[in-house]
Amino acid sequence: MKKLKCDTCRSYYVGGFADSDYCFCEKCGRLLTGVDRECKIVKESRLPRVLFIGDDAESMWSLRRALYDPRDCATTFESGEIKLGLGGVSRICSENGDVAVSMIVFREQLKSKGIYRLVADENPSITVLVLDCMKIDDISDYIFYLKNQVQLMRFIRPRYDNPLIVVLSNADNVPPADIKEIDQYPESKHKNIQSIVDRYRAAFCEADVKITDIYPISSYVRWGVIDANKCSSGIKADDLEIVVDGRYNIARLRFQIDESIHETE
Repeated sequence: MKKLKCDTCRSYYVGGFADSDYCFCEKCGRLLTGVDRECKIVKESRLPRVLFIGDDAESMWSLRRALYDPRDCATTFESGEIKLGLGGVSRICSENGDVAVSMIVFREQLKSKGIYRLVADENPSITVLVLDCMKIDDISDYIFYLKNQVQLMRFIRPRYDNPLIVVLSNADNVPPADIKEIDQYPESKHKNIQSIVDRYRAAFCEADVKITDIYPISSYVRWGVIDANKCSSGIKADDLEIVVDGRYNIARLRFQIDESIHETE
């Protein structure tokens, strides 16, 4: 069972937001979406499944927040991400209509006997494996699971060819780590990131696991309020702005997810 590391974020979700669609966590600086905001834009429907696999709840949480701008989309209910068990899902909604349902499977859950059947029943339109750029980790358990899951899906659905994406999070922390704006990345940073991509690509190739692509990703965003004097009664969507946008390859990943979703409609 995974939990958000920030206890202050958890306390906000327990207590709710008073007269506000959003608030900033004073401890970690995260932008939080209130239940009132979520309820305004939720619409019921059967949505495509997007499967995230990884061992870091914070990285997957941040990735989805970077993919879906919280001014336009809401994850209902984010409190559901504080305690998320096997097969847990949360709905991503927008003012223009529903987007997707995201499933999160944590690394230790891949050992469960029921995981293959559970994922097959959900039939995700895309699988996103989230690894960390900054860790040199043995990923043999991920490779073993993905290889068997794909084989099962192709047995059940012979024409199954849904994308398998590997995301390498925290690309902004690859040396030199103090440079967060992507248009300021020096050549040395790009080379360091590419060497990490090449290492993981070789690991999947050696295991004969076909992946659609590997995306080094940065989900870094620093939010601010345009005019704090106008927000005495609470923060609304129009009050927010991005002060530092360090998102890297997010648009590419969002396009890949959108394409997979449209293929299943």
